[in-house]
Amino acid sequence: TAEELFTFFPADDNELIEIWGGIMWSVYFLIMRDTGWRPAEVSGLKKSNYYPNLNGIYTECEVVGGVEKQRIKTTGKGKDYKVGLLTERTEKLLNLLISIVKSDYLFITTEGNFVQPDAANKHLRAVTNKVGIDLKGRTQYGFRHSFETMMVGNIHSKALLELMAHTSFRPEYDHRTPEMILKQLE
Repeated sequence: TAEELFTFFPADDNELIEIWGGIMWSVYFLIMRDTGWRPAEVSGLKKSNYYPNLNGIYTECEVVGGVEKQRIKTTGKGKDYKVGLLTERTEKLLNLLISIVKSDYLFITTEGNFVQPDAANKHLRAVTNKVGIDLKGRTQYGFRHSFETMMVGNIHSKALLELMAHTSFRPEYDHRTPEMILKQLE
């Protein structure tokens, strides 16, 4: 819900970093929230994928089983990349992360491994316990659903399909309430 998203991503940067347990995790989940990307796509991001002058990022790879794959899951329509716009806040914290990270990859553990979906889900469970949100069987993939829910009806459907790398609308990702739809129709 919008309330849960606000709880996960409070307005104060220090509080946000405290909740997520560090700058890396904060940026990882902010990017997921801002772009609707799959966890494996976020895990494979490099500093060189960030375009601050365009307020966005792109990816051509994903991390599967701890190994970078030079592919992403797409619509099968020939696109071998995904793009995403970032909020000003995410960019600010991403710039801080870039200044700290020594490798070109952004999401590397202290042991030098890529962040894996299982580890990120475990981290998410710890954060939800900390802030008092019941996961109810949800995983980090829920941020993908939140992204589509917030975008559907606010941007052209073709643009949304491209951002999600889908060929058709996925109603299971649309969790709008009747009130949200009525506000959009105003």
